Amino acid sequence: MNSIIDLKAYFNRIGYKDEAKPELETIKKLHLLHTQSIPFENLNPLLGIPVELDLTSIQNKIIHQKRGGYCFEHNLLFTEVLKAIGFNARPLAARVFSNRHESDITAKSHALVLIELNHKKYIADTGFGGQSLTAPLQLIKDITQPTPHENYRIIKREDYFILQVYLKGGWKTLYRFTLQKRYLIDFKVANWYTSTHPSSHFTYNLTVAIAKKGERHTLRNNIYRIHNNNTTVKEKLNSIQAIQKLLIEVFNLSLTHLPALDEKLTSLIEEN
Repeated sequence: MNSIIDLKAYFNRIGYKDEAKPELETIKKLHLLHTQSIPFENLNPLLGIPVELDLTSIQNKIIHQKRGGYCFEHNLLFTEVLKAIGFNARPLAARVFSNRHESDITAKSHALVLIELNHKKYIADTGFGGQSLTAPLQLIKDITQPTPHENYRIIKREDYFILQVYLKGGWKTLYRFTLQKRYLIDFKVANWYTSTHPSSHFTYNLTVAIAKKGERHTLRNNIYRIHNNNTTVKEKLNSIQAIQKLLIEVFNLSLTHLPALDEKLTSLIEEN
């Protein structure tokens, strides 16, 4: 990714005001602010707009247009931010498990970030939707690691790692990954599938998520949920005005570059 990251604009987008030193505390602050300011959202695939993964396009969309994105956009951006500050960071690929057994072989359709600092390895993930990490995790196995939201742990299996979250009294597997080096072309191929293939749920379901202090907010089509301490409050939205208001005020999105959104929201409401 040959473009130069605009750190000042990124810091303004997430509200980061401290000095950016290559220290663990910096990663923690950036990670939390990122997930509380920039939403996970799939409006581009839903509206048939291409998802571009070059740094110029990602910055223009997420930073300057005040949009969000999904895993490739979030974590490729976060990688470049960390590298610009002076961290040793690179993206990794993962196989996601949505209510599937961890032994199933799914596509490598997710990106996360590996960080090496002071002879220790950490993973960051600002783009896993309603379960995005809100803090980096040290790459150590079988240890419960708290974040500002849920507890997580990393398990080692043969030649790969598994990330799990503790929800509703039990551990839930989110994805498996290795430390194999990945290149932008790897993510471009996966991105093409997830953003355009008819079987990809990103092309026909609205999915938006953001972390707030002590809470997680999600929108699936016209169903809005607030998750707090294993308690969920659900609301069905029956107008495009209500959904748009939520996208702007809760999910911190600008909708000015989405002329086809009203028509799509109308169809989603009618279908649900």
